[in-house]
Amino acid sequence: MKRIWNLDELAEHWSLKFEETQLLKTKPTRNHLAFVAQLKYYQNTGRFPLATNDIPETPLHYLADQLEITVDQIHEYDWLGRSGTRHRKEILEFLGIRRVSAADKSAFSDWLIDNLYPHGADIEDAIESAFEWFQKHKVECPAGKELDRLVRSAYQQFELNLYEHFANCLSVESKILMGQSLDGVEGVVNFSDIKADPGRVGLDSVLKEVEKISFIRSLHLPVETFSSFNTKLEFRVSNIVPPYIFG
Repeated sequence: MKRIWNLDELAEHWSLKFEETQLLKTKPTRNHLAFVAQLKYYQNTGRFPLATNDIPETPLHYLADQLEITVDQIHEYDWLGRSGTRHRKEILEFLGIRRVSAADKSAFSDWLIDNLYPHGADIEDAIESAFEWFQKHKVECPAGKELDRLVRSAYQQFELNLYEHFANCLSVESKILMGQSLDGVEGVVNFSDIKADPGRVGLDSVLKEVEKISFIRSLHLPVETFSSFNTKLEFRVSNIVPPYIFG
């Protein structure tokens, strides 16, 4: 979350509504600021703060002014204790956020594979986008390791789909030549040699690199397929496939 907020942004994103202040009636005054801070933080980010330092100072004072209290009381709040856990559950119920289901996780994974990863997003991007996606669908976002496993599994499936797509673009002849290269068949450029550094410049090394390029061109790889992909994604693929395949 950004740390600097102007007055217009504070009014739009951190102002307390009447129905939100009514939730405080059943709580001791010492917990009022921490409770509304969790509520507004979740509304703005799709996640909960785990400590006072997670909340920007200006919004925190803005909330305290609305409650006509000081910010000092929040430092005694046990964010991860029983009160904090109970308050987060109440906030989710108030906002109509339901427990995540297997179907929700599957839908999120499909969204990552179909809409996020093809545009060059990585694991960290996916985790950041997760909070917004689950909040939009009014579902509680999986936490910690569970979310990490979910986005990594989806990325592995995305890569598998991507490689299958490339494989389907290859001709039978190209696949045979690739298999021979990987198996080290005599008379075919070995795959390990393709990946190897050219070494010192000389006639032999130049001729060897020419042989590599000629072999790669003989594979008739679907280079044009890469033009439809995001630049970041193409870069990551190019770290797996020899660079001169693209050029």
